[in-house]
Amino acid sequence: MWDEFGERTGECLVDGAMTLAAIWEGAWKRGSKNPASVEIAEKALRREEAAHAPLQDRDFVPSFKLQDTVRKGDRLVAKESCRRQMTTTDRGSRFP
Repeated sequence: MWDEFGERTGECLVDGAMTLAAIWEGAWKRGSKNPASVEIAEKALRREEAAHAPLQDRDFVPSFKLQDTVRKGDRLVAKESCRRQMTTTDRGSRFP
């Protein structure tokens, strides 16, 4: 890209960085004038943390290698040996 467009590439990158900085600066200034902004941001953070909570559970969506799957009807499922391995986790199992 540098060879083809030369200095224009750098100018475009600088312009993008400066634009992004101006957007962030404007948001910061606007948020600083409104004390409720902090409370709104904290609520949003709590919602985001709650949304991510299930992802912290290793058994929520167990992972395995694609080569450890078999076709069952129109679905791919974990091989039996892989399923047994997943049931031995310290958090319990989703597989009976």
